[in-house]
Amino acid sequence: MILDQIESARKELHQMIHIHESRVAHEEVIEMSQYLDKLLVEYMRNSKGEESDEGQ
Repeated sequence: MILDQIESARKELHQMIHIHESRVAHEEVIEMSQYLDKLLVEYMRNSKGEESDEGQ
């Protein structure tokens, strides 16, 4: 489920930031952040579609 993927990516990103001593410009941190962004966009798009269907 998308929410599980989001939560997993969020936790992994948090751990990466801790491991890389809060260097958010580290390549791995940026890649994970971009992946999390994509998941969030996908979730938002799917949520909007569900909201539109509910009103009909």
